[in-house]
Parts: sequence; C-alpha cells; structure tokens
Amino acid sequence: MKISTFRTDELSSETRGGILELCSLAFGSPFDELFDFVGPSGVHVMLNDDSGDLSSHCVVTERTFWIGEHGPMRAGYIDAVATRPTKQGLGYGRAVMAESCLVCKSMGMDIMGLSTFIPEWYGSMGWKEWNGKLGLRNGSDIRQTSDLDGVVMVYGLAESYILDFSQHLIASWRPNGGW
Repeated sequence: MKISTFRTDELSSETRGGILELCSLAFGSPFDELFDFVGPSGVHVMLNDDSGDLSSHCVVTERTFWIGEHGPMRAGYIDAVATRPTKQGLGYGRAVMAESCLVCKSMGMDIMGLSTFIPEWYGSMGWKEWNGKLGLRNGSDIRQTSDLDGVVMVYGLAESYILDFSQHLIASWRPNGGW
C-alpha cells in the first residue's frame, strides 16, 4: 500500500472523480459537494492498495478554533474519511488518519477536529468527544450550534494547551457552513 498527499489544487480531474466515487461508496450517498467546501488548499491523504486502487481517503483543511478564553488556535479539520467498503477493517482508515496527524503537525497546527456519527471508532485512536457548547464564527458573528448533527471530536497536538472539554468551542466558518 502507498500513502500520498496532495493539495486540492494539485488533483487531476481523474483523481477528483476517484475521491468522489470512493466517498459516495463509503457513505452510501452522493458526495458531489466535497470540493466546494474544502477549498484549493485542502490536503488530501490517499491510500492506494497494492493494486494501485484508491482504497482510503481523508482531507485536512485549516480552520481556526477558540476554546473558552484560548484562541485563536490553528486547527486541522478532517473531512471525508472514507474507505472502500470491500477494504474496510484492514486498517486503511487508521493509516490515513495517522498520516493526517503528521500532516497537521508539519503544518504547525495546534489541534485537530472533526464531526462524526461513529465516535467510537475515532475514540479508539485517541480522539475525544467535545462536551461543551459549540459555535461557528463568521467574521464577528458567532452562531451557537446546539442542533448539531453528529458528534464533534478533537485531538490535541500542542502540548502547551490543556484542553477543558466542557468549555465553549467555536470554529471558523467555512463555505456551506456547519462543522
């Protein structure tokens, strides 16, 4: 297997199509809007199996987090974690998540975040569920997100921060909104 990373603006149309196909298969629904909200600087982590087929993927985008009185913090936000259904259970998803952590560290991120419906899987890799209030910041406007679908989880990268998971977590806005 081979893991590679590419920025969104470096991806060929063929590779983009392969990512969308993989995500659609893994999530059981079309994933056509992925490239609308990750932006050109998103870093895609891709795992190709021994036959060269794209088997697992995730993308890291830079966002800003504010936790209680701490912030701004550079956050690596993880989206579109997908493994081909026939390849699930082989450790491919864990491999792209481990590589995404290295990508975030190399970019100087303080923290990583994501939203998920399978918190147990991420928890098994050290991710922690956020228990405090959540919000999204668009300029100076902060919108509370108490009606959030899924679970927001974080993974601390900077040892200088002691995370209090009961504090208010605010993330910078992104196209199409949401976590």
